[in-house]
Amino acid sequence: MLKLMRTHATSWVIKIILGAIVLVFVFWGVGTFSSRPENKAATVNGEVISQEDYRESYNNLLEQYRQRFGGNLNEDMMKMLNLKKQALDQLIDRNLMRRQALKLDFRVSDKEIADFVQKTEAFQENGAFNERKYKNILAYHHLTPEKFETLQKDAMLTDKLRNLIINSVKVSDEEAREWYKWNDASVRIDYAMFKPDKYQDIKPTDEEITAYFDKNKAKYKTEAKVRIEFLHFKPDTYSSRVTVTDEEIREYYEGNSKEFENPKKVSARHIMIKADKGSDANMIEEKKKKAVEVYEKVKAGGDFAELAKAHSEDPGSKDKGGDLGEFTQDRMVKPFADKAFTMNVGDISEPVLTDFGWHIIKVEKITEASTTSLDDAKEKIRKKMTDDRAKSLAYDEAEAVYATLPRSEDMTKAAQAKNLTVVKTEFLERKDIFEKKDKYNGIENRSKLATLVFSLNPLELSEIEDLGDGYYIV
Repeated sequence: MLKLMRTHATSWVIKIILGAIVLVFVFWGVGTFSSRPENKAATVNGEVISQEDYRESYNNLLEQYRQRFGGNLNEDMMKMLNLKKQALDQLIDRNLMRRQALKLDFRVSDKEIADFVQKTEAFQENGAFNERKYKNILAYHHLTPEKFETLQKDAMLTDKLRNLIINSVKVSDEEAREWYKWNDASVRIDYAMFKPDKYQDIKPTDEEITAYFDKNKAKYKTEAKVRIEFLHFKPDTYSSRVTVTDEEIREYYEGNSKEFENPKKVSARHIMIKADKGSDANMIEEKKKKAVEVYEKVKAGGDFAELAKAHSEDPGSKDKGGDLGEFTQDRMVKPFADKAFTMNVGDISEPVLTDFGWHIIKVEKITEASTTSLDDAKEKIRKKMTDDRAKSLAYDEAEAVYATLPRSEDMTKAAQAKNLTVVKTEFLERKDIFEKKDKYNGIENRSKLATLVFSLNPLELSEIEDLGDGYYIV
């Protein structure tokens, strides 16, 4: 086991398991995304990993690294990170884990999926699951509920397997000691350095250059490039055609009343004495005594904000004098919220226990629940209805134009006949699209555009695509 731990220092548990699960045969093609004749990136035990799944995995990885490194992510760094292999490895690992989970008869029920979706805060409003918000968030990320729930089911399956593995691993004291010795060992070395820039009198012949090139052609490969032309149907340009009546606004207001309810809000400060969830009773009691001591100082007239700076163990609010800002009841853990929302302005609570520890709460402001009136909401509703209808008009226009365009030749003539402007770019690599080197002031969803254009054949017409700021035909 120690040998395995040394060999696989960073991920030995998962390597052992994957090695025990199955022998993998991966057939990996050479070339760019668009040059493969088959829609197959790899085969795992007879099951195909599609090019589409591979591209999505690659693009997700690329986007993560772009967000992490920003403009420092260059071609050399991308080669060093080996994103293509990372993306494929992720898909293979996911496939293997899912297969083994099913083999061990792990199951994820519809109820488990439903519970996960309903308890995910991102899909909630006022602490309750909101189906409209759920579908809107998924649509923004170009997912259907069915696709999302399938992906989540696979993730939950592999989590069950992973938990079984991790909870079953036992490491003896001797193994831990050996691991520590190996991981923290140090060596002293002597070395001599030969700097290449000292050797200047080197003149390779044409034959040597040709031979080197022939042997290292892969180093001189360029990335795939595409030249794009597209039509953009901007919803904004259709707004002037939309009329929204006061009666329609009133009907929307009455039919969507919850949208205009404003829940009660409280502004408060707190002083927290940490007591981690699961601490024993004696520890919790010790922490309470400390909290009570601070509480007595507050009640004796001490400045709450200064005492928070001196004693609070909440790093997020300590330096702000315990200020938590304004929040709704569903934003805070239940014991804290239950107490804060029963207090009056100026009240200071005795210590309240939550999963994070003991809290002394001071309420500074209360904004009672209210409902936005129709008059106050009218312009917001008008804009929303106008935007929705303008978007529908833009799609209708795109659909009408799409029906007249040739499917396998330049669209310019057909578009000009309808007084439409075709935007044309120079040749672009995938990274150029993300960096907006097409110079087009638009196209919000760059990731979707990159995936789309590198999946089309030359002169092939895309479907009508929503790229975030309107509809496109590419």
